[in-house]
Amino acid sequence: LNPQHTIPILEDDDFVIWESHAINGYLVNQYGSDDTLYPKDPKQRAVVDQRLHFESGVLTPRFMDAFLPILMGTSTQITEKAFERIDQACEFLNSFLADRTWLAGDEITIADLSILCTMSAVEIAMAIDPEKYPNLADWLQRGKEIPAFKEANEECLEKTQEFMTEKLGL
Repeated sequence: LNPQHTIPILEDDDFVIWESHAINGYLVNQYGSDDTLYPKDPKQRAVVDQRLHFESGVLTPRFMDAFLPILMGTSTQITEKAFERIDQACEFLNSFLADRTWLAGDEITIADLSILCTMSAVEIAMAIDPEKYPNLADWLQRGKEIPAFKEANEECLEKTQEFMTEKLGL
């Protein structure tokens, strides 16, 4: 179904799409009852898209640079440089939230849901200092209180915690 052989993948009738951001956008466009999760207004949508691209181009690569060597068994610790690069990404996220409740405005969007997943995993290995990143810490707490987020991510986060404990002694 997917020539890249990656997950996630969605098959909806005769339509197949992969890559989580594309899947989320498609699902909201196809089945959403309103446009708050992925606004139709071009300027609002551009901010959501920018945050999604930030996750793909900055946050996730930095997270993977830190954790992939551990996953592959080539390292048993996260390097100081990797921590610094994740820390810098946290600074950006904190600034995105300086004058808004959610990453792209006053309503939760697919950017929040996506980045919440990544940051919940980051937080297992690297505590988010609420004094250094008050906006990010508040946002993360708000997001983790969303019942659907808890339900969808609880098992994965437990397994991530087990993995980090095994590999890093966290």
